[in-house]
Amino acid sequence: MTADDTLANGFEGGCFCGDVTYQVVGPAMFAYHCHCSDCRRINGTAFHTGIAVKRDVFRHATGTLSAFQIEADSGNTITRWACPRCATSLWSITTADDTMMSIKAGTVTSIPHDQIHPTLQIFYQSRVPWADVPSDLTTYSRGMRGQTPITP
Repeated sequence: MTADDTLANGFEGGCFCGDVTYQVVGPAMFAYHCHCSDCRRINGTAFHTGIAVKRDVFRHATGTLSAFQIEADSGNTITRWACPRCATSLWSITTADDTMMSIKAGTVTSIPHDQIHPTLQIFYQSRVPWADVPSDLTTYSRGMRGQTPITP
């Protein structure tokens, strides 16, 4: 699974008020939707859309951040970073694999959002039935690690 050409050369983004900015200076791994209850709740919507990147290509450019940790259903600890001024949630890292991170797709500023194409979805078993998601995505019932894709 790799990101399409749109995300191959990196991208930039930031929070709603502009205080916090970041750069991704290398290729993204993939874009995805997560349907877990934690992502739904933290985003206040049907699912989270993220862009997975290796931590070594990520640069926090400007601004002060707030962070909080929570234990996920999986038992892993997730650390989420946000702008303390406007409360935009920007990225997260999980103890399941601390070499990668998830950037909130809605915070990307250098690529039009209609050009970001998720290729997979996780925690499909937790999805809400009223959210429309393309049926051609690689789908995992729970997380990806050690799992086989399912047919929705």
